[in-house]
Amino acid sequence: MSGRRQRRAQSQPHYTLDGVLFILSLVLVAAFVAFQFRGTFIKSVDVDLLAPRSGLNLEPGTRVKMLDVQVGRVAKVEEVDGYAKVELDLFPEQVDAIPVNVAASLDSTTVFGAKYVNLTLPKDASETKIGNGDTIDARNITPELNTLFERLTTVLRAVSPEDLNATLTAVADAFRDRGEQVGNTLVAADSYLNALRPSLDNLQRDLVGTADVADIYADAAPSLLSSVESLTTTGSTILEKADDLDRFLLAAIDFGNSGSTVLNDNEAVVAILLRNLVPTTELLEEYSPEFPCFFQGVDEARAGVEQVVGGTVPGFNISGTLLAGDMPYRYPRDVPKVAASGGPACGRLPSVNVADGPAPYVVTDTGVNPFAPNGRPAQLNVLDFMLYGVPGGLR
Repeated sequence: MSGRRQRRAQSQPHYTLDGVLFILSLVLVAAFVAFQFRGTFIKSVDVDLLAPRSGLNLEPGTRVKMLDVQVGRVAKVEEVDGYAKVELDLFPEQVDAIPVNVAASLDSTTVFGAKYVNLTLPKDASETKIGNGDTIDARNITPELNTLFERLTTVLRAVSPEDLNATLTAVADAFRDRGEQVGNTLVAADSYLNALRPSLDNLQRDLVGTADVADIYADAAPSLLSSVESLTTTGSTILEKADDLDRFLLAAIDFGNSGSTVLNDNEAVVAILLRNLVPTTELLEEYSPEFPCFFQGVDEARAGVEQVVGGTVPGFNISGTLLAGDMPYRYPRDVPKVAASGGPACGRLPSVNVADGPAPYVVTDTGVNPFAPNGRPAQLNVLDFMLYGVPGGLR
């Protein structure tokens, strides 16, 4: 009997163990499906996406699309330094079609729909492909319903509905029965803009030139401010010395009045004097080309004299003697004449070379010619007479 009972007990199935194993199998399958859905078992390329915010309904597992083709999934969403950091797991077989400078945005099919990451190709796509550790900088996010309501609430708080209603009513009344005038105004504005269109290039160049001029004024602003500050100091000084300035101006007025009186009283004399000076000034003007060469020659002569006397002490050392006087003045032989002519002539001035001989002397009709024979006796050197006796004697 005991042997039969033992065999029956061994032949009974263990339903509890089977049930536990079945439940564990279901859990494992569910976990496998969940991890498979999240892409845990798929080898991926990890890329970070930075955006001002992630928006609503953006959760791990969300699709990443490019040209309406899924190229990856969202792995994780977190906040870093005030920005939304979205970790993307891109499919390795799709990475070769994604450039490193790809643009991204967080879009949704509807306002209340789930978000997804939309990758868009730039105009100038880079030949380098995106890889592990790269970052996509996204700045544009589709406005959401809560954002719209928040902005609308802010506007309504800032603007009173009654004032807004009154403003809109006033605008409506202003445009009522004036449609034709508004249309004519728009047509005239269109004609003005069409007439202005050919000059847009010139206007653009003028604006660029204005910017350059503004830069020049900006660079000159410190100097201009310094000048204004100096003028302020000058103005303060003038105000401080106002009494002295008044006295100076009154004295200048008195001097002007005195000068006016003198000129009025001597008007005829001054006119005659100026008329008499005309021939003299004309003569000076005619011979004015001689003045530069004359003074230059005097300057070169000065340099030569300095070399003769040594140039060590000021002054001249002169060895002088006594000579007999010139022949007495006789009339009319020695009467001076004013008949010189010939115009200005510098001769060898300003540089006179001694090796070239004496400078030529221009004889003019002035009654003076130092080289003309006059029959005068030779001059007697007193010192020579005292030492050697009569001229022409033995020495």
